[in-house]
Amino acid sequence: MFEKEILTLSIENDSVRAVLTKGKQVVKWGTRPLQNGWVRDGLVSEIQEVGAAIDRLLTEQQLPRRQVAVAITGLRAIFRILTFPKMSSSLLASTVMREAKREIPVPLEEVYLSWQILADRGALQEVFLVSVPRELVDASVQALRLANIRPSLMDLKPLALARAINKSQA
Repeated sequence: MFEKEILTLSIENDSVRAVLTKGKQVVKWGTRPLQNGWVRDGLVSEIQEVGAAIDRLLTEQQLPRRQVAVAITGLRAIFRILTFPKMSSSLLASTVMREAKREIPVPLEEVYLSWQILADRGALQEVFLVSVPRELVDASVQALRLANIRPSLMDLKPLALARAINKSQA
């Protein structure tokens, strides 16, 4: 069977880490240290330098620049589980947005929002809502573009780790 190679990058405060997998097998990995202050609490503040460090890491380790998944910090993300009466998907979307305005303590224009239905429980449905500051995502994307990477996936590190161990209560 043909298994895809996927490169996962994690931009940390002190380094950039890369892991290349094929299916469930680790093929190659590498780390590139970052200078103190280039990334603070997951926010890339020195975009040019971090982009160059990512580029050097991938070049030195001969890692691909396609099929790249990027893990970003979950430190400034806000998670909520919301419960609503069962409703149509179009009505649910507007209801989630209205509830997000109440639940998220910053203007919605400053965050990226994502949500999905977790469970249908008879007449009720549970929705998982997450917001991530735009500046955090946008700065990471700018650094990645400088390294000639267009991520196919971005995920919050704590959510990615929970899915990786495949435990419902992680």
